[in-house]
Amino acid sequence: MPTSSLLSFGCSANCLTGIISGDDARVKHYIDAVNSVVMLTNQNFYIIDYEAQKIIYVSPNDLLWSGVSPETIMKQGYGFFKTHMLAHEWDMIRQMYDVAFKFFNALPLQERWHFRMNCDFHIVNGATRTLLLHRLMPLALNPRGQMRLGLYSVSLSPHDCAGNMQVHLSRYTYWRYDAEQQQLVETAKPKLTLREKEVLRLSACGLSVAEIAKQLCRSRETIKSRRQAIFSKLKVDSIGKALIQAANYNLL
Repeated sequence: MPTSSLLSFGCSANCLTGIISGDDARVKHYIDAVNSVVMLTNQNFYIIDYEAQKIIYVSPNDLLWSGVSPETIMKQGYGFFKTHMLAHEWDMIRQMYDVAFKFFNALPLQERWHFRMNCDFHIVNGATRTLLLHRLMPLALNPRGQMRLGLYSVSLSPHDCAGNMQVHLSRYTYWRYDAEQQQLVETAKPKLTLREKEVLRLSACGLSVAEIAKQLCRSRETIKSRRQAIFSKLKVDSIGKALIQAANYNLL
């Protein structure tokens, strides 16, 4: 595969070729730590080493990856995404990532540790197509302050289509990707009332509408109304998607 293709997900804005640090033992510690989190939480992660230009860890979840094993993904490296993404999404996501990494590299060094980015794209394997939400944060920086290791969490997307890139740094605003301008635009985060957050937290604990109503001493209609308000603010149509979006916006 040509070098330009290998720069997807790292992009020209984060090309670290030729400055390998040689700290394999340190990298292994990061992998072991992430694997421990996976075992503890059953969440799904992968790690990209932008210096070595390869995927160095994928948590086991064949169903989430449309039946592709972690071993296959790591063996194929960046080529896995080229092979298992829709062509138009591949081009779109590469453009988005390039903008996001340029944004990251322009941040003051200490702010780079607060960088969080998320976007959606399909993973395709034969007739199986799964829309996944990928969230990125820096796991390790090199001496130049560039992202050496990128930690990605991956889950089913709450959206209906690919894209939806957002960059988060602060509690009150985020940057959304504007496809027409091909740049990030600062945007206010949605705000939930204390009562709406209360309903959302109890929903996250697995309580039904009736159980939440009983615990809060409110009618079912009141709880349903608050849930609908949450759905409207977060632009979703289910409580599961609302919880994912609330996590994206750090509302809980």
